[in-house]
Amino acid sequence: MKIRQTLQKIHNHSKLARYALYTLLYAVFTPFWLTGILLFWITRPLVALSHLLMGNFHTAKEKITELNPLLNLRDVF
Repeated sequence: MKIRQTLQKIHNHSKLARYALYTLLYAVFTPFWLTGILLFWITRPLVALSHLLMGNFHTAKEKITELNPLLNLRDVF
């Protein structure tokens, strides 16, 4: 609870401190978000190939034509 109170004090202190806090939070969380999207696009063909080899042709086609990675990443965050 102390971390939340400290961040709230920083947030309420001044406009400059608020922007610095947002910049810090984006700098911390953006690499993880980008890594998740990158892994989604890299592993998508492998997942489709595994479904194809198991005989799930419809599921393999869905995995290849799936365009929005945020549908799956929403569960993570």
